[in-house]
Amino acid sequence: MKKRRILIAWMLILLLAFSTVSVSGATSESAEPAANDKGKVTLTAVSNSSIKVKWQKEKKYSYYNVYRMAAEGKTYQKVATVKGNTYTDKKLKKSTLYKYKVRPYRYIKGKKNYGPYSNANSAIPGADIANYTLTLTQSEDNLDVGVDAGTTDCSANKKIAVIYRSTEEKGTYTKIKELRLKPIRQFWSAAAAADKKTQAGKTYYYKFKIKKTIAGKIYTSRFSASKAVSTASISGSVLVDQYTMDLNLDEESKKLSGDVTMTLTNETSATIHRVCIRNYAASILKSLGKGESIIEKITLDGKGDVEFKSGKDPSVVYADLGEGAMKPGRSASLTVTYAVDIPDTVARFGYQKDDYRQTFQLSFCFPILDRYEKGHWNENPYAFGAECTFNRITDYDVTLRVPKNYTVVASGREETKDGVTRIKAKDVRDMGIIASNCLEKKTMMVDGIQINHYLFKDIAADSFNACYMQSAEDAVKLFNKTYGRYPYDHLDVVQGHLYGGMEFPGMVLIGVPPLLEDLENPKSMSIYQYLSTLVTHEVGHEWFYAAVGNDQYSEAWLDEGFAEYSASVLYLRSGMDGIKMAIEEDKKRDGDQWYDNEATLTDESFDKYMQSNVDMIMRRMKSKINCSYGDFDDPLDYEMMVYDGGLCFLYELRRTMGDQNFFTAIKEYYKTYCLKEASTEDFLKIIRGHDDSDKVEEVISRYIEE
Repeated sequence: MKKRRILIAWMLILLLAFSTVSVSGATSESAEPAANDKGKVTLTAVSNSSIKVKWQKEKKYSYYNVYRMAAEGKTYQKVATVKGNTYTDKKLKKSTLYKYKVRPYRYIKGKKNYGPYSNANSAIPGADIANYTLTLTQSEDNLDVGVDAGTTDCSANKKIAVIYRSTEEKGTYTKIKELRLKPIRQFWSAAAAADKKTQAGKTYYYKFKIKKTIAGKIYTSRFSASKAVSTASISGSVLVDQYTMDLNLDEESKKLSGDVTMTLTNETSATIHRVCIRNYAASILKSLGKGESIIEKITLDGKGDVEFKSGKDPSVVYADLGEGAMKPGRSASLTVTYAVDIPDTVARFGYQKDDYRQTFQLSFCFPILDRYEKGHWNENPYAFGAECTFNRITDYDVTLRVPKNYTVVASGREETKDGVTRIKAKDVRDMGIIASNCLEKKTMMVDGIQINHYLFKDIAADSFNACYMQSAEDAVKLFNKTYGRYPYDHLDVVQGHLYGGMEFPGMVLIGVPPLLEDLENPKSMSIYQYLSTLVTHEVGHEWFYAAVGNDQYSEAWLDEGFAEYSASVLYLRSGMDGIKMAIEEDKKRDGDQWYDNEATLTDESFDKYMQSNVDMIMRRMKSKINCSYGDFDDPLDYEMMVYDGGLCFLYELRRTMGDQNFFTAIKEYYKTYCLKEASTEDFLKIIRGHDDSDKVEEVISRYIEE
């Protein structure tokens, strides 16, 4: 409707072009006299209520009248007479279109002599949406949303298009993306981004605002008109029934190579013409600036090779199935033949070597199928220092050839004979493998679950290993009781080369050498307590990630927040043997420098401590905790919100709901989504089923973007 009214206004102006109208001031002038071809008016929005008008001076004229007309007005009104070539028009209405023109004059024998009018120009105070167009593109794989600015110059003021979505034209619109306008050839456009939270076969409505920075202040336009699009009616997923791997680990060349076969089933309602394979190692090695991960060929159903290519993100590889396209309900197998260099680095993918010890940590180095849902492939980029996968449960059958003196530990059950290890893992999301020539094994039974501790030989003190093992065993007991039964029959707890820890289904990796270095540093305090919470955090992931899966790129708080809460609240306050042991060891080591902390505070003091953390999170919150990794400009902000923010959210929910309601809800959440995948929406639905009070809603609104 607004566009129609503006059009009518201009038509009326044209009709009045030869009429005489009243203009504020001492003279009467026509609304649209002949324009001066040389006269150009440049307009700049300098605030939410001001527009700067600038024109070119003419030598024979000394004075200039500035005229303004609102878009729906019928006459120009004189707003200023100036001697210079600029005028700032103030106290304007926000988001209103104004049209300006300038007319010069001079005095000849005491009478005004007027020159021609300038050309007219229009602008809106603050940010505006004039000339911007919303673009919606539905393809087989994606619904792309963007904003096109055409030839509008967007170089100034850091213009950003803010995209909103609703399921009803006049419903509530939720912000989903912020896209920076950037030049594309001679045009300006916001880079389109896939909206991955739509469902197939539904209609969605989109609007946008333009946000720009003027003199250090941010101004936002009104909403654009809404635009609708119906997503393709593609339901279901492409599933991996099993991964079969035949791999060789070369100790000398530090290379992993072989075949990875994916047995796929198309459970969607569409024919799948291409599949997306993730080669995460390619992104890792590109970032490190050393080594390669090369896919040599991809074979379909063991018959012929298919064409494939990588995108801008080297971890994203699309294979064209050609005539072998999978129709709904059909299955196929893809075999990826590849070779990857293993980097010398302290990380979840890499190796470390000293005089005689060598350990290979193999993860994110096996080609896997990307997640397909709602008609598109996921394509989440690899996140350094964070997680990025969103995998469904599947089975692995792995054959790995390693030197005979190596111990191999992996997700699932492994059996090694003459340097050949066979790994079978059922109902797991990922595969992680550790191969080392310096590990020894100790086994315990906890609640009928076999805990296998793999310890570096002759590195750590007995007290260190005792605290390490006891904390893992405590965590299994505590989380079995608090959340629900651990889904596997064993858990491997492995010492490795890492800053922190890393979780895999049925296996956790704990970085030990950096902690041992900290023990040698007299300035480092409470190392044993950190060790205890590090181990229990990673074990907590066996419940929240391995069992209850989630999109680790888009909603990492669902596993990291739960794991942090499990370790730093539930376990620290449990008084179990492992944390007691850690406190006693820290007291002996730290001496007079030891002080009461989260584990030893009274309940009242601990609540005050937690409230201070809540206050800090609220002060520093730039994005809600359920925002994706890509929404955070600073990795430290991501870590704070996802880990500490997730912990504080769960703490506040528990305090508001009460222990009985809270833990009953958490147990239901775990039971409902164990060996499945959950979203923030799924979690909140269960919470609200147990407590939908205004107080709980207030807590949710402070942490969660819905």
